[in-house]
Amino acid sequence: MAGPKAKKKKQQQQKHGVDFKKIKRKVGRKLPPPKNATNIQIKSKAIILPEQSVAIEKAGSATSKKGLVLDDLLKQTSHYNSKVRRDALTGIKELILKHPGELKAHKFALIEKLSQRIGDEDRLVKETLYELLKLDIQGSLILRMMTYIFRAMTHFSVEARLMAFKFLDLVVQNNSSTFLFYAEKILQNYEDILRSDLFNMQDKSKVKNALLGLVRCLSILLCKSQEDGSHDKGAFSRRSRDVRMCIWKLKDLVPVLITRLLELLPSLRSMNSMGLRSLDTELYILQSINLALKFFITKFQKEQKSCHLQSERDEIRSQPDMVIWDQTVSPALMKLLANFPLHSTDQLSAKNQEKHSLLDAEITEIFFNFQEWIDLPTAITNKFLPYIEMLLVEKTSDGKRVRAAIREKQLLSFFPYIPKLLSQHVSDDWKYSLLQAFTQAFMDCNPESKLKFACISILEKMLIHGTETFLDPIDPAILDHQITWIRELPELLIALGDKHPSSSKVVLRLINHLGGSATVHPSFLLEYEGLKSPFQAFFSMSDGEGNDLDPNLLFRIIEVLGRAENIQIADRLGFFVTLLSHLKVIPDVENARALLQVICTLDSEPTRLSEENLAGLSDSLSSYLLDIVHRTPIGANETAESTVLLEKARFYYLKPCYFLFIRSRRLLTLVLNVMRSLVDDSSRICAIAELFLSMHKNADMCQTLSQFQQEIGSILLKVSHLQASQENKMTLVERHKIQRALDQLSNLSS
Repeated sequence: MAGPKAKKKKQQQQKHGVDFKKIKRKVGRKLPPPKNATNIQIKSKAIILPEQSVAIEKAGSATSKKGLVLDDLLKQTSHYNSKVRRDALTGIKELILKHPGELKAHKFALIEKLSQRIGDEDRLVKETLYELLKLDIQGSLILRMMTYIFRAMTHFSVEARLMAFKFLDLVVQNNSSTFLFYAEKILQNYEDILRSDLFNMQDKSKVKNALLGLVRCLSILLCKSQEDGSHDKGAFSRRSRDVRMCIWKLKDLVPVLITRLLELLPSLRSMNSMGLRSLDTELYILQSINLALKFFITKFQKEQKSCHLQSERDEIRSQPDMVIWDQTVSPALMKLLANFPLHSTDQLSAKNQEKHSLLDAEITEIFFNFQEWIDLPTAITNKFLPYIEMLLVEKTSDGKRVRAAIREKQLLSFFPYIPKLLSQHVSDDWKYSLLQAFTQAFMDCNPESKLKFACISILEKMLIHGTETFLDPIDPAILDHQITWIRELPELLIALGDKHPSSSKVVLRLINHLGGSATVHPSFLLEYEGLKSPFQAFFSMSDGEGNDLDPNLLFRIIEVLGRAENIQIADRLGFFVTLLSHLKVIPDVENARALLQVICTLDSEPTRLSEENLAGLSDSLSSYLLDIVHRTPIGANETAESTVLLEKARFYYLKPCYFLFIRSRRLLTLVLNVMRSLVDDSSRICAIAELFLSMHKNADMCQTLSQFQQEIGSILLKVSHLQASQENKMTLVERHKIQRALDQLSNLSS
């Protein structure tokens, strides 16, 4: 209902009249067209071509679960919405797993586009990208990624910087040479993050991942430095510059690592929750320090070995990189070693003791490596000796047993340093205590364990006169331990038997070297003489699958060993010829080849073998030669690769025989005569023919055989007689084999 004001206004309008009619229109409504407007609309039907259909285009391409092709997914990785970016990366991963060919076809475009997400602000996007890149990272594509990784390392976001180191670790795992190419820049970024406030975060697990990558990088650097030098002078010069650059970077990085570790010590010693959570971080820091120190020591020792004069060795320490390392790193290392042990042993449970033992082992190895550079003060050395002694006797400070696997791993890393520690760096009291602990460890460990093998390896350094770490047996206390070690060797050999030839070889080599240096010390000579009786059990061992050893032959072996120091070369040769003729062991061919090699080594040109030895050797050689041909058959159907391998194997076994034949015409004559007597069936005839073919492939043997036409002709004549007399009794295959062998021998003789 209209109000009074509206009525009054309407009445006034009717009284005065209306000039123009006002049309009320709604806001936003279009005006009607003018009456004189021209209609310009054109109506037509759309032309739809099948080739223009997006659905048809996708039908021939690989798609994700959401029906998106790779190109669409790559575009979405740059979307402003983080969820879209994350879903796009997940879709790419699904597509690659389902269609691996897409990765090969678009690898460069993929890496180029995905690398841009390394510095993404969203954490889940970066983690999804990390899982995607784990599928396939290859060399030529890594260079494209490193630019984005270095850019992310300087990002204002803490999360982005730490994730960049995780991406770097992934790249280094797949291509170790990447670190060597960018070593200077990578080490600088590690130093920057260690100096920054990121390290002071409560959650050390985030920094732990970055430190694990540093351990991996320094391991690669150490392995590269331990490789032999290149003969290429340009390459050597470049590598020398790279090594010096790394030393300059590490001399700044190592003190920062030590500073950060010392900052963590209060929480470690208080055993609070933060200290327990940061154990891995502390371990990675110690490993990084140790690897950097090893790298420096390796470089220092290499340069020392290349010098022939003491004055030249002294000049190495005056080099700028050596001086600056000594001025910056050495004081920091001294400060670190002075804080050993890193924890309080009274408050540790069994589980925590195991974790902390890894820290103790790592810092102890740093102690050993640092001793290679300087002589440490006695106060610091004495901090580590009780721990080393406890580890050798397999006990902790509170009497608990150390876990066997951890102890073995730690001792294997310590053993190379023990001889030098005992000979140069400790007092007499500690020397006797450590010798007792080492002897106990040597006697207690399993004969087949790696620990026993490591003990044998360092015994040579402490027993053989002339080595740098030789322990002089003038001291009765030292001599007692050395005698104990020597007397253990025969029992160890018997325990090893023939099941561990590599370990037995190390023991035999030690005994051999011990015999060579025993004349210097009468006490050693007496013990060495006493080894002969225990060794009878080792040398008379027989294989259960082989024939028993003839008692007369066993008596002969013991007799020869009993007067081994006075035996003549000719008698030695006769002894080995006897062994070759009568000893039956498994594997027979390998042992026969070894004995022939020994005879070749002892013999000379002209030969020292007597007529009796030559006659005995000819019988053994004839059967040995034919056996080799049967064991390395070279058939017509063999591939070129397998033929080459078989010929190499055959030459390996025949080589000692070639030496003997070239040195003694008489021996070759006897062998050819024996072979003539063996011509009685098709298989032997074929083997003899094949043997002569192999011998003619060797230039020296071909020239030697050319002087034995009469003997070869007699073999050929006997083959012809056999063919004629036994023709009716042979099968077609046998006749064909003999005819083929006859043709081969005829060609060789002509």
